[in-house]
Amino acid sequence: MREAQMNAVVRWNSGIDSAWSRLGDLAVPVLFANGAHDVMEHVHQTYAMARAVPDSKTVIYGDAGHAFLFQHPQDFGGEVLRFTE
Repeated sequence: MREAQMNAVVRWNSGIDSAWSRLGDLAVPVLFANGAHDVMEHVHQTYAMARAVPDSKTVIYGDAGHAFLFQHPQDFGGEVLRFTE
């Protein structure tokens, strides 16, 4: 990962330059998805963001990492289609 991208992730996760405090203001449904073994964005962050958004759905792929959408393209694609119907 590029250094600038990693710094942005670290800053977001620590609350610096992030929108954590505004997640509860979202007035649209939000789909959160992640792999349980994601080392770039820990699954706990996914759950924390989802808890902060009033109308959200969370999908976690237990055998996947950051590239879950490539590991489970059909399943994830189906989740997105169902979510956007």
